Amino acid sequence: MVATLLLAGSPTAGGKSIDPQRAALIAQRYVRLAGADAAQAPARGVVPTSGAPYYLFNDARGNGFVVVAADDEMGEVLAYGTAGPLDTLNANPCVKWLLEGYRLSYEALRQVVTRCNWS
Repeated sequence: MVATLLLAGSPTAGGKSIDPQRAALIAQRYVRLAGADAAQAPARGVVPTSGAPYYLFNDARGNGFVVVAADDEMGEVLAYGTAGPLDTLNANPCVKWLLEGYRLSYEALRQVVTRCNWS
């Protein structure tokens, strides 16, 4: 599978967490989500975990994917593709490396926030 990956960094001061509902609204600009109420309950087509660095949404019809950051300090859309869904379990090593880089960046941002939060 050939996918077009896009790094889109538009960091903002004082990064805020992006919840699954907001991530789904962002993803809907790039892919069709499963179900009419996907923005309210994005459990289908998204890979969320507690403290996840990003949300992965695969198009409901298999026509692409979008990776949305879990913190707006990382930007909004980290990657997207139009050639098919992203299967992280069977992705090529370069895609896995890129996703790991997102995770490491997210953790680094969390450490900076923790160190600078003196109140």
